[in-house]
Amino acid sequence: MLVAGAGALTDSDRLAMYETLLDDARSPLLVTTLPTAQAPWPPVVHVSPGLLSRSGWDEAEVLGSDPRLFHGSGTDAATAERLVASIAAGGGPTTEVLKLYQRDGTAIWVEVTVSPLTLSGGTFLVWVHRDVTRRRLVEAERRDREAFVRSVLASLPSQTAVVDGEGVVTAVNDAWIRYWRVHPAHDFPPEEATPPGQDPTVGMHYLDVCAGAYAAPAGDAGPAAEIAAGLADVLEQRRPAFTTDFALAERHSMRWFQVQIVPLRGRPGAVVSHQDITERKLGEQVLAFEATHDPLTALANRFALRDLLDGLLPPRPGSPAPALLFADLDGFKAVNDGLGHGAGDEVLIEVTRRLVRVADDATIARLGGDEFALLLPEADEASASDLAVRVVEVLREPYDVAGLRLTVSASVGVAVADGTHRTPGDLLRDADAAMYQAKERGRDRYAVFGPQLRERAVRRVRILDRLRHAMSEPTPDGLTLHYQPIVSFADRRLVGLEALARWRDDRLGVVPPGEFIEVAEDSGLIVRLGMWALVQACTDAVAAPGDLTVSVNVSPRQLADARIVDVVEEALALTGLPPHRLCLEITEGAVMSDIDAAVVRLGTLRAQGVRIALDDFGTGWSSLGHLQRLPVDRLKVDRSFVEALRGETEPVLPGPGRGAPWDRDAPARDRDGAAAVVSAIVALARGLGMRVTAEGVETAEQFRYLRELGCDDAQGFHLGRPAPWGAPQVVLPDTGDQVVS
Repeated sequence: MLVAGAGALTDSDRLAMYETLLDDARSPLLVTTLPTAQAPWPPVVHVSPGLLSRSGWDEAEVLGSDPRLFHGSGTDAATAERLVASIAAGGGPTTEVLKLYQRDGTAIWVEVTVSPLTLSGGTFLVWVHRDVTRRRLVEAERRDREAFVRSVLASLPSQTAVVDGEGVVTAVNDAWIRYWRVHPAHDFPPEEATPPGQDPTVGMHYLDVCAGAYAAPAGDAGPAAEIAAGLADVLEQRRPAFTTDFALAERHSMRWFQVQIVPLRGRPGAVVSHQDITERKLGEQVLAFEATHDPLTALANRFALRDLLDGLLPPRPGSPAPALLFADLDGFKAVNDGLGHGAGDEVLIEVTRRLVRVADDATIARLGGDEFALLLPEADEASASDLAVRVVEVLREPYDVAGLRLTVSASVGVAVADGTHRTPGDLLRDADAAMYQAKERGRDRYAVFGPQLRERAVRRVRILDRLRHAMSEPTPDGLTLHYQPIVSFADRRLVGLEALARWRDDRLGVVPPGEFIEVAEDSGLIVRLGMWALVQACTDAVAAPGDLTVSVNVSPRQLADARIVDVVEEALALTGLPPHRLCLEITEGAVMSDIDAAVVRLGTLRAQGVRIALDDFGTGWSSLGHLQRLPVDRLKVDRSFVEALRGETEPVLPGPGRGAPWDRDAPARDRDGAAAVVSAIVALARGLGMRVTAEGVETAEQFRYLRELGCDDAQGFHLGRPAPWGAPQVVLPDTGDQVVS
């Protein structure tokens, strides 16, 4: 109701006012008089049921009071007072958002519109209240969310920008500002000329920001097209996100970034971030380099070489073919063993320098150890051979290492690709086969892979296949042992037999030992073959009379196997052969590959009574200090020294694997030198308490000469050829006496 008194409404006024306010009768509103100098806060003359219901006040409490009852006496009351003053000064309807305090002390947000209403009884102010609490809460939540997003955006270490639905930058973080403000791709004003918190890229299209900064060759758009397509796909909701790596050029360097583009939620646009991944990229490049390069020489490694060959093989008909040179250093092992791996590394580095100097048109790779490869992508046999000559010549030059002048040469194999080379392994195999032929011809030279070597390679494959088949049987198929006698010089008495493997295959026929033993050693089958030979020799020797010794060869692979002691002990236990009747023959090379392990393993066997012989003595690299450490009973003089002792008129007995006939023009000093070496070996053996056996004795003259030089025992065709167990073993030509059968 409207209160009576000064400014009271007449009935006609009341009717007119109600008609005016009919539409708002249910709205939270109140009516006051105009303020005066005496009453700047006009009293309430009317209050709607809607406002009473919303605020919780009674009508009696409201009528006669002023708007401060609802808006308090603070900031909101001051705002309400300005509203009233504005209306009193002749202004039109005015709206403000104020707090409305309810009777229980809580507050809601209302949008208050104050309008003048003139009736016959005077002018009044109509205060219409509209509840906007929900809207204010939503706006406050949005502001809080935006503030949170801005704070998160500012704290992100990666460069981050927000773009609208067209791709135009609308907001950026500090990292973005710091990077792009000074990037040489743009000529932005200096920082002091830019308002704080603003960035000149805001308002630019994102693609234009990066357009001139991509690190790409001239004429190449780089990743621009890919990133443009990714941005369009995200903005048009064709994909949920986009990411890729790209490089940006800076003044004196280049940095890698990963761009991530994700859509905004609830409105068109996207968030674009540039995360600096330069360190990761550099690390990946280092790892990639290490995976494809040799760490010592920085040359390409075997994996990189195979990748290159994959792209060149097989050669297209009528097109230039690649050629591969396989180089293996001669005498490098002596450097490593004698001077240590540090000196060996110095040699390898110098080899690399020399190869780079003479083969600038080739890709050079270190395959491992002392093996190198040189790849010519387009070559013929003539050009490849020319390079091989240069390699051999430059690598034979002396090396100054550790204060010494060393000589290391190279054996080089050359293979030019043809239609038979389908894979990198094919070409590597043939170049390797040619390299071994160069070694067999005397080292320090090169050899070209040809039809004969191809036939040899095919035969090796067939031998390996059949040997695997033979070794798969409980008793190796076709394998037997033949025995060659060892005779004492003193009384021509048989003192021992050396077991030698022989093989007749159903398909290949008789395979020479030099072929299948080499294949077995290279393939690892030698371990099982050696184990079979050991057991078989011990089995045969048990039936021999007296203390006849059986000698069994032990390969480098067998000696390197930590189980060698157990294998020998098991063979002796299985056959019942006394340990002192077994002699294991090892080469200098097998011992020197790991002298410490060899000393321990051979010492263990020696302590049990097994005898040890050092085979082919005089051709290896063992030093006197190493020889003194080895638990050896016997030195076997290499046949090359015995060969040189043959008389000028003596014929060469035929037999597989024998050397060339005696050269009648050979200087006598060769024989004298060989005799001096044998005498030195005998003296050395006497000083160390060892016996000396001369192998390869083929003539009576050699037999007499070696006896005079002081050798203890002899072995060779002059005394008897290898034969199966039980066959006549020894017939001395000068007496006709059969020694054993």
